Amino acid sequence: MRASTTYFKYLYYFIYCSSLKKITNYILNKIEKKAKKIYLKSLPTDVLIDPCTICNLYCPGCAVGVKYAELIEPGMLSFKQFKYIFDQFKDYVFNISLYCLGEPFLNQEIFSMIEYASINRCGTTIHSNFNIFDEEMAEKAIKSRLTHIYLSIEGATQEIYEKYRVGGDIMRVFRNIEILVNMKKKLKSVFPLLTWKYLIFPYNT
Repeated sequence: MRASTTYFKYLYYFIYCSSLKKITNYILNKIEKKAKKIYLKSLPTDVLIDPCTICNLYCPGCAVGVKYAELIEPGMLSFKQFKYIFDQFKDYVFNISLYCLGEPFLNQEIFSMIEYASINRCGTTIHSNFNIFDEEMAEKAIKSRLTHIYLSIEGATQEIYEKYRVGGDIMRVFRNIEILVNMKKKLKSVFPLLTWKYLIFPYNT
């Protein structure tokens, strides 16, 4: 991630997402970490919740991608479940990561989760293969105040890209990026920030 994007993102967290309770907890968290405390009084300042364990691609290095149902049971997190979990720490976290094993945009309630986090002054981050996106989703992403999307793209051509992102269409991904960028311009929004990330393989370096 470019340094300017990093600084801007964390400045946003500090200005928009902070509170005295969050800052106090953050300082205590750092003190306990430095002291190598085993039993903590501080609560997490960043949290990860996976909105789904289903994916539209077949990436060979992923248990979800190769469809090992015996390892990862397919499932969707409901907004009600998300709210129950999030409410337990919402007064302390600066950012919540809504991704892990599945494709977050497959969850039809993902924007409700993002909006609820935003209302509670919490930033939101997503990792996506971005094969599933459209203008309606772009508008919802912006209006729900999604903070950051990491785009998982392992190549600049279809030939290279599909070696790992099996079943993906790189031109569709590029079109979806264009849709989101145009919608950001239309709605005059800085967010969500976009970062292109990729796994390094011999064939894409």
